[in-house]
Amino acid sequence: MSSEAGGSRLDAEICGEPLYVKANVPLAESSEALVAAFYLVALHYNAVLRVEGELDPLFLQNVPKVAAFAERHLRLPGSTVEARGNGGEARRAGASAAFFIDGLESLYTLSRRTAELDALIYVTGLDSPRRDRATEEDNLEHLRRLAETSGQFLIEMETNLRDLRLFRSVNWEFTRSATLAAMAQCLAGQVGHVLVPGSDVAAFGGTLPWASHPILTESWSSSAVEIVCDDSPARWIDKIAALGSYPPARDYLQVCLRSDRLGSNCGDCETCVRTMAALQVAGDLQGVRTLPQDGLLERIRALPRLTWNQRRAWQTILDHPKCGDLSGAIRSKLDETPPPPVRTMASAISASRLTWQIKNFRLVGQMLR
Repeated sequence: MSSEAGGSRLDAEICGEPLYVKANVPLAESSEALVAAFYLVALHYNAVLRVEGELDPLFLQNVPKVAAFAERHLRLPGSTVEARGNGGEARRAGASAAFFIDGLESLYTLSRRTAELDALIYVTGLDSPRRDRATEEDNLEHLRRLAETSGQFLIEMETNLRDLRLFRSVNWEFTRSATLAAMAQCLAGQVGHVLVPGSDVAAFGGTLPWASHPILTESWSSSAVEIVCDDSPARWIDKIAALGSYPPARDYLQVCLRSDRLGSNCGDCETCVRTMAALQVAGDLQGVRTLPQDGLLERIRALPRLTWNQRRAWQTILDHPKCGDLSGAIRSKLDETPPPPVRTMASAISASRLTWQIKNFRLVGQMLR
């Protein structure tokens, strides 16, 4: 048994590749975490998923829900999960936590649920697995300040899951929810209720929110860990408006896809400019210190041609009663947009056969006191 400074570490072997998860809190040796992470991958390959360990009975009851969803919406065939047996129902910890995934959705969840939460969960290596160590340390310091400001404990996790060749064979938009569920299951015994921030995909032309679909997330709940999507009827622009008056958002709102550093926005990419426009018409742009405060019209005009999905979000801004001076620039930009592409829902999925074995997590570190 080896030790991890300041926390604990789990290791597993996935088709000959090493997988690790580590955190600054004790972790659970969870067969449920492995199934959640690799079940859609098994479906993709029409494979049998074998786990050397017992599975929680509630967790096993939920597997058919995921299979039915995947078959209907992702055109993935059913797959069998084989385990050593059913474990007994585990005791659920009383603490609640929420994933901090991205600036907008996660801050919105935090603004609504602060009184209910005990901790935030941040996982290094998921959304941007190629960040360098210095950038990740800066981001952790950023989040530590945010957690302290909002009265939360920050659970710091890290994994190399997205580096695994087998895991990368399926589109991340399909596997992201289950991966978060897997990380939540690793916290069994520490956290009993975990929130996953929702998303307003309708504003971007989506029909299924792949990254946070309730079935692909909540169905991986177990007796020990309840996982819940923090869905809200609020539209994307309404969330922006709410965050404009939320004090932590003034210093911590990060939406930029170009920047790897939390709380840092370039101010020129489509995501930044769209957020600035939404704050201008529905919120308080001047109060958000992580975004530029001037030149918005010029920034809108300088954007490249919008995609069809981006066009829907900009249309929402244009339709806002306070759009005012931005209307002309937005309307001109919308007129440049080509017609929507024709796509099939499961275009990224192909079928082949493979059977593999997953060796259970084993605890190789311990919480240092």
